[in-house]
Amino acid sequence: MTLCMAYTDGETTWIGADTVLQNGFGWRHPVVMQKWIPLHGWMVGIAGAALVRFAIDDAAKVISGGEEPIEIVAAIWQAHVARGMKPVIKEGEFPEHDSDLILARPGRVFRCNSFGDACEISVGRWCCIGQGDEVAYGALDALTAVSVAPLNAMRVTIDIAHRYFPSIDGFWAAELGAERAPKVTH
Repeated sequence: MTLCMAYTDGETTWIGADTVLQNGFGWRHPVVMQKWIPLHGWMVGIAGAALVRFAIDDAAKVISGGEEPIEIVAAIWQAHVARGMKPVIKEGEFPEHDSDLILARPGRVFRCNSFGDACEISVGRWCCIGQGDEVAYGALDALTAVSVAPLNAMRVTIDIAHRYFPSIDGFWAAELGAERAPKVTH
């Protein structure tokens, strides 16, 4: 299960996630997994079907990075369908291998879903996806209200979420600034 979070102050953006790969039956993979990956200047956080990671690799071959977020999301989901994901055919139907994504770059954060929607998150607001996102929103808002730095707020939130969801564990994050390479922390 996954908890992925992102925040921007308008200039710098932080994205972080837990690092455990575990299925719904309690099987836990012994390897630490980075649940966000770079994609042409964006960081893409993944919650849901791990198979979408391969679709992101495929989408990277057909986009340049200059596209709008909705076009990037469309390319990812087209690649996912090409890999065998059942697309949404009619209203009320849900896709197989449902996933949520966070697209983040310096100063911008978008929340995206398996239906191809992309919603920009306001500056100074958190975006959370995955298991425990309700717990995370509460913790992050409280920590931000008392001026805890975003990176530290994400680290504490993973610890809090782990109390309610034992499959959420470990921490890996990146700080994205306009004039520098991503600064990675784990």
